[in-house]
Amino acid sequence: VIDVDDETSFDISDTLFTVKASEIHIKTPKANGVYYVGYYFPIYWENTGEFDKVRIDVSYDGGESWSILKNNVSNDGSEVVEVDTTSSSIKLRIINLDNVSVWDTTSLFSVDSAGAEPIYIISPEPNETLVIGQEAYITWYTNGVNNIDIFYSIDEGNTYVQIVSSYNATSKYYRWIVPNVVSNNCIIKIQNSLNPDQYAVSGTFLIVPQRINIIYPDTSAEWIVGTKHLIYWKNTGGIGNVDIEYSYDGGLTFYPIASNETNRNYYEWIVPNIPSDSVMLLVRNSENDQVVDTSEMFRVIPQSIFITSPLEGDSFIVGRKYFITWDWYGDFNNVVIKYSVDGGLNWQIVTSSSQNRGYYEWTIPNTPSKVCLVKIENQENPEVMAISDTFRIVRQYINLIFPDSLSHFISGRKYNITWRSTGSFSSVKIEYSQDGGTSFNPIISSTQNNGAYEWTVPYFDSDSTLIVVTNIDNEAVSDTSQLFAVVSGSIDVINPAHKDTLVIGEVTNITWLSQGNFNQVSISYSYDGGTSWNIITSQASNNGRYQWTIPNTVSDRCLIRVENKDDPSLYAISDTFCIIPQVIEITKPDSNSKWLPGMKYYIVWTHTGDFPYVRIEYSIDGGASFTPIVTNQSNSNPYYEWTIPSSPSSRCFVKVTNTQNENVYAISEMFQIPAQEIDITYPVFGATLISGMKYYITWQTTGNVEKVNIEYSIDGGNTWNLVVSDLTNSGRYEWTVPTANSNNCYLKISNSQNSSIFGMSECFTIAPQSIIFLSPSASDYFIGGNKYFISWRTIGNMNQVDIQYSIDNGATWQTIVNNLINTGGFEWTIPVLTSNEAIIKISNPEAPFVYSISDSFTISPPILTFTSPESTIIWENSRKYYISWNIIGVMDRINIYYSLDDGSTWRTLSYDTQNNGYYLWNIPDTITTSSGRIKIESNANTSVYYVSDSFQIIQTKIEEEYDNIPKRIAFSIKNPALGSDYLVLRFSIPEQCKIKISLYDIQGRRVAKLVDKAFKPGVYEYRINIDKLINSTYFILFETPEKRIIKRFVKISS
Repeated sequence: VIDVDDETSFDISDTLFTVKASEIHIKTPKANGVYYVGYYFPIYWENTGEFDKVRIDVSYDGGESWSILKNNVSNDGSEVVEVDTTSSSIKLRIINLDNVSVWDTTSLFSVDSAGAEPIYIISPEPNETLVIGQEAYITWYTNGVNNIDIFYSIDEGNTYVQIVSSYNATSKYYRWIVPNVVSNNCIIKIQNSLNPDQYAVSGTFLIVPQRINIIYPDTSAEWIVGTKHLIYWKNTGGIGNVDIEYSYDGGLTFYPIASNETNRNYYEWIVPNIPSDSVMLLVRNSENDQVVDTSEMFRVIPQSIFITSPLEGDSFIVGRKYFITWDWYGDFNNVVIKYSVDGGLNWQIVTSSSQNRGYYEWTIPNTPSKVCLVKIENQENPEVMAISDTFRIVRQYINLIFPDSLSHFISGRKYNITWRSTGSFSSVKIEYSQDGGTSFNPIISSTQNNGAYEWTVPYFDSDSTLIVVTNIDNEAVSDTSQLFAVVSGSIDVINPAHKDTLVIGEVTNITWLSQGNFNQVSISYSYDGGTSWNIITSQASNNGRYQWTIPNTVSDRCLIRVENKDDPSLYAISDTFCIIPQVIEITKPDSNSKWLPGMKYYIVWTHTGDFPYVRIEYSIDGGASFTPIVTNQSNSNPYYEWTIPSSPSSRCFVKVTNTQNENVYAISEMFQIPAQEIDITYPVFGATLISGMKYYITWQTTGNVEKVNIEYSIDGGNTWNLVVSDLTNSGRYEWTVPTANSNNCYLKISNSQNSSIFGMSECFTIAPQSIIFLSPSASDYFIGGNKYFISWRTIGNMNQVDIQYSIDNGATWQTIVNNLINTGGFEWTIPVLTSNEAIIKISNPEAPFVYSISDSFTISPPILTFTSPESTIIWENSRKYYISWNIIGVMDRINIYYSLDDGSTWRTLSYDTQNNGYYLWNIPDTITTSSGRIKIESNANTSVYYVSDSFQIIQTKIEEEYDNIPKRIAFSIKNPALGSDYLVLRFSIPEQCKIKISLYDIQGRRVAKLVDKAFKPGVYEYRINIDKLINSTYFILFETPEKRIIKRFVKISS
C-alpha cells in the first residue's frame, strides 16, 4: 500500500499469500459410465473461488462440438440432467458464467436406448465421510421400479451386508444408522427386488469411528470451589448418552459427576471442594467406553477472601463513616464482619450477617487505638476468612487555619475565620482575646461545624489578638490561633507620587487607601513644602479617589494632605511633586519638509497642559509676518490637514498658539514650498519596447498637477505624436506601443493646464515583433501518424498565429491551423508521408509579414515489423494462425493481403481493418506454397505498405500427428530451489499465437521482458537466469491475445 502523495511512504503485507484462479472439477459421471435416454441422472462437481451460476453443455462427438444442456444453474455442486440422444462419445462440460474461461469436462461416457428402468444412487456421494452411529440418508433416483433391496460393503463390493429388503423405491431415500465398522472402501448397492440384475453401485465413501473432543475446560481454566461452570465437548457420530467424571490427581483416579446423561454437548457442574493444580475431566459414550476423551489439566482453587480496605497505615476517625471493602473467590452469600482494637486478641461484632457485596459502610466507634484490625468470615464456613492490615482509630480534632500570625485586621471590617476538623461533630463555639489569652470574649456560642465563620471585627487596637474554636459537645477538642494584630484605622496617600509632574490646567486623580470605619475626608494642597495649606475640598466621600484640576501655581515643592473629616488627627501627606506650566511643540513640518503647492499635508504638534483650542498660522517670509490657517482648532486631536497655497518659498514657518493664553505657543522649524515639476521614471535610457506590446509609462510630479498630456517621438524629438490628452495624473499609464522601428525615441509628459511645465524621458528604442522557433529543430525525425508539439515564443503582442508545413523546403505550403490562439505550443498529428525537406512556418495573421520558418526536419512513414510469420515459419492449411506485428507511429486502419508467388500477385485477406497488432488467419485448405508473403498497407495512404519474410504453407498432416497438441492454454513455473540461479517456465498452446512473458517486482514495476514472439501449437519450456535478482518476491505475467496468467515465485540466495 503506497501513499499517493509520498511514494516513499508504503507498507508491504507481513506474509506471502496466494491468489488462485477459480477452478471447476467434475466428479461424476465417471469415465465409460452408461446412462439411458429419457432418464435423469446426477452430475456432481467441486469448485474453488466464488461464483453463483454455471452452464452445463453436452457434446455427442467427444468434444468436437457443444450445445447447451442446462443454463443458469445454481453453483451448488450437483444437478440432475437428462440426455435425449444415444451416443458412445458423450461429454458434459460445466462453465463458470462469471468467467467462461473457467470450465471442466467429463471423460467419455455412453447413453443407450432405454432398456430396463435404471437406478441412480445420489448419496452417499463419492469420498463422503460417515460416522459410526450417525443417521445418514441413502438417496436414489429411479422410474418404474417399485421395490428395492439395499446393501452396503466395506471392501469395495467384494462382500455385501443387507440393510433392508423390498423397500418402497418411490420414497427415494432411506434413513440408515451407520454400523460400527471402519473402512475407507465402503459402497452402497441398490437393486430391483424383482430383478437383481438391475442395480446401481455408489461411489466409494468412508465410515470412521465416533469421537468425543472436550473443548472446555482447557489449561487456562481456574475454577473456584462451590462455583458453577459449563463443561463443553464436541462429538462425531450418533452418541445418545455420556458419562462424565473428574480427577484431582492428574488422571490417576476418576470420580463420577453424571452417568447416562443425555448428550447435549455441555454439562453444568458445581465444583466440589477439591483444591488442586491437577484436575481433569472425562467424557465417555455411555454405550461404548472406547469412545472417550479427557480434558487438559486445569486448576481448582479454594474459596478465599481478600480485604482491600482498611490498609496498613490507614487512620479512621471516631464518629466518621468508612467503607470496609474486600474481594473474594467462591460462591457464598453472606459474611460476618468483626473488629479488634488490641491486635486481634479480642474481637467485637461489626455485623453478624451482611450480604457478600464486597463492601460495608462502618461508623467508627469511640475506641482509639493504633493496633486495630478487621476480620471478615464466610457466614456458612467461618474457616473461609481474612484479616486486614493494621490501621488506627484516632480521636476528633480541630485545626484553626485563619487568622494566622501574619493577619492584620481592621476594626469594623468583616473577615472569615476558617478551620479544619476531623471526627463527626456538628457545632462549635468561637471566642477572641485582646490580651494574648488572659481573657476571652464570645464571638458566637454555637455555629455549624462547616469550617468557616464571618466575623465583623469590633473597635479596638491590639497586637496580641487570639481566636479559639471549640467543639461544644467536647470542649477538650479545640484549637487557638497564633497572635495577630487589630487596628482601628489609617490613611495612605498613593497619588500624586514622589517626583510626579503635573501640568497647570490638567485634571488628575488624588488617590489614597484607608483602614477603619469613617465615611468623609477633607483634602488640601501646599506649594511651599507644607508651610501653608489650601483647601481643595472640605468634605469628600472616603472612596479612595478625588478628581482635581491643577491650579495655576508653578512649584516643585507641592504636597497633598487627606484627613478624616471627623478626626483630623487621622491624616496622611503625599510625597513631594511638581506643578509645571503648559507647553506646545510642533513636530511637522520640520527642517526636511518640502510641501508642494496644491497638495495636502498634516501639521502635527504635542502639548502639555489642558487647553481646548489653538490658532494655526503660517509665514513665507522667514517669520516676519504670519497668515492665519485656522483660528479656533480643537486641541483634542493635535493635528490639522493643510492644503498648501501656491506660494513657493524656502523660508516657511508654521505657528500654533493656545487661544486662552497667547503666551503659550510654538513655531516650527523652517521648511520649503517648492514649485511644480514632472519627472519621467520609465522608459529609461536604453530601454527596448516591442511594437504591439503594452508597457507602463511612469512619472512623478511635484506640485498640484491634476491632468497631463502624453506624446511620443521616433525621430529624436523633431516631431511629436499624441498618446493621450487630459489624463488624470495618477503617475502611470498603460501604453500599447505603435508599430515602429527606431532607436531614437522619446516620451514627453506636460501639465494639461500649463504646457510650459513638462518632463521628457531619456532616449529608448521601439523594435518590431518577432517569432522564435523552439521546436522542431534541425535533424529532428518525425514518424507519420504520431503526435508532436510545435513550440515557439513571440516578442511583441501577438494574439493569434497561423501554422503551415511544407515537405518541399517551402516550394509549396499546406495549412495545419489558422487563427490559433497564441499559447506558444500546438500538438500536431504528423501526416503519413515521406520527406527529408519538411519545414514549419508560423505567421501573425494580423501582420503576415511577421513570420518565422523552422529548421528542416525529416518525416518518415510509420515503422512496421512483422513478428509472425517469420522466414523459418511453416504453416499448415485448414488451420488458424496469428499474423502479428509491431508498429512505431500511428496507422489506425489497414488492408491485409497475402501472396503465394513471393509477392508477384496479391489476394485480399482483410480490407479497412482496425490495426490491433495481430490478425487471426484461417488458412483455406486449398492453398499451399513455398513462397508465401503477407502485405500490410495503410488504408489512408496505400503508398505506405510493408511485406513479411517469405514463409511456407503445407498440406495439413494427418490428425494422428496432433494427438499430443494441448487442448487448452496453460502456464506454470517451477520455483527455484534455495540458492538456485534458474527459474523454469513451462507453457502450452493449442494453436499458433503470439506469446509475451514479463517479469515484475513486488511493487508492480516491470523488471524484464522475457519472451515476445509467436509460437506454434505445442508445449515449451524456458530456463531463465535469475542470479542478478535480489532476494524478494516476484511475479511472472504470461499473455496471449486471449488470456493473461500471473504466477509468483520467491528468490532466496543460499
